[in-house]
Amino acid sequence: EYTDAPRAQARTLGIPISPSSLFPRGPDPETYFSHALSFRERCAQAFAPVAPFDERVGEVLAGLAGDVHVELALDADGRPYGAMTIRNLPVEGGLPPHCENQYLGIEVYDPIRADVQLERAIGFFVPLQVPDRGGQLVVYDEAFAEGARPFADRPLEVVEQVPHAELDAGPGDLVLVCAGNWFHQVTKILGERSRWTIGGFGAFSRDDERFVIWA
Repeated sequence: EYTDAPRAQARTLGIPISPSSLFPRGPDPETYFSHALSFRERCAQAFAPVAPFDERVGEVLAGLAGDVHVELALDADGRPYGAMTIRNLPVEGGLPPHCENQYLGIEVYDPIRADVQLERAIGFFVPLQVPDRGGQLVVYDEAFAEGARPFADRPLEVVEQVPHAELDAGPGDLVLVCAGNWFHQVTKILGERSRWTIGGFGAFSRDDERFVIWA
């Protein structure tokens, strides 16, 4: 979401935890937690009889993480964090280079900050619809450094002078990316079809005994 209305706007189903130009400090915690559980339930109903997205992804992540227990993040009062969001990037839209460690200070992370390795978060997503052209995930060989702004112009095109990898994922593919520490982007959507994905974030607990997910 951007403050300049003429720019192509991303649409998100569910309340995203990441800040945006309109909400630079992230979501209001009370609003976020009040909507998290109901959206999870609505998604489960929408995708039934298929297993809920977060449960199926949890099974896959558990295997990849060495069969550790995977759980949904909870705040101090036992309220669950969001399990997933569904994002639509319209034609001419995209996501400029960013990483989640730029947002570690947002208030909604406070309840899990001491328990979860937020600074080592991964992002996971599954494409539901891919655009005619563009919309690739690009991961740069550029790590987060406090105070540095390596992509100050916030481009939607690939920054060719920075070493990077590009990924074309199709509907149903599960993509994992080191979203916390490494800059990544989604290139401009071209053609007539927009880009739809469902996904979230995850990280190990501080004791490495659990893998915690949220969105």
